Amino acid sequence: MNMKIEAIKHHKNSADIKADGVEYKKLPLAEIVRFGMKAGAELDDAFFQEFLKACDKTAAKEYLLGLLSRGSKTEKEARNKLYQKGFRKESIKMAIEFAKQYKYIEDRQYANAYVQTNKQGKGTFRIKAELKQKGVSDEIIAEATEELQETEKESALAVGARYARGKDLNDRKVKEKLMRHLASRGFAYDVMREVLAKLGANTEDFEE
Repeated sequence: MNMKIEAIKHHKNSADIKADGVEYKKLPLAEIVRFGMKAGAELDDAFFQEFLKACDKTAAKEYLLGLLSRGSKTEKEARNKLYQKGFRKESIKMAIEFAKQYKYIEDRQYANAYVQTNKQGKGTFRIKAELKQKGVSDEIIAEATEELQETEKESALAVGARYARGKDLNDRKVKEKLMRHLASRGFAYDVMREVLAKLGANTEDFEE
């Protein structure tokens, strides 16, 4: 079955094609050139469907590279973004594999950088939970957060000191609010109690 290309409207890096009354928007210019698409041409339907598949693959790769140029993403985050844009499963798989091959997506590197960026203001529990939500594997999370055992108390103390500045830590309600604040940042209970003690607060109310 043949179909006719009625019109092609060119943009900077893409073009719109109208074929048999149907408009196909923002098709990659590279694929239009590669498949020799021209206005007025009559094409076999199977050939045109192959062209659309190639366009989808190229568009998915271009979209993903643009996304990653604006900030790192885990594999899960990148995959979800591609699904949300409506790309075909085959195109998504190809785009992800391409990005991983050239290290544009690397969950281990992402996790290490995430830990370094967030360790001053968040506890181990929260960092682990956030990385898990982003689709990072348990193995990689464990490796990336191993060093936090040594730095968590220092980080928690800094967070606690900032929160407690100008407040009366002899007031039970103030201490409870401080504990909730530290808990919301993902610090362990024993670490929170130690912070209270170092800030000069009585911790008897929070004995386990």
